[in-house]
Amino acid sequence: MPNNKNVREQMRNWQLQQKQEGQKELRDKYEYMNDKYQQMKSDYTNFNNVHKDMDNEAIYNKSSDLADKNPYMRYELNNTFKNKDDKKEK
Repeated sequence: MPNNKNVREQMRNWQLQQKQEGQKELRDKYEYMNDKYQQMKSDYTNFNNVHKDMDNEAIYNKSSDLADKNPYMRYELNNTFKNKDDKKEK
């Protein structure tokens, strides 16, 4: 029954290949999610370091990649936290 033995070996090789592919896929997903987490953590840290100058300058941390890449976000960050009483005086 050499044919039966060959089928078992092919099946075992196929199972090992599937296991290796599954492990590689999990590793890739883990690395991708870890990279995303590090990026989000970095962005949060940059936005958490908000400061406000007395000269009405921008209040977001200028080292923030997210604000530098997105002009609308820069606009929102500059205008969202301004004193609401300024509008009443005009």
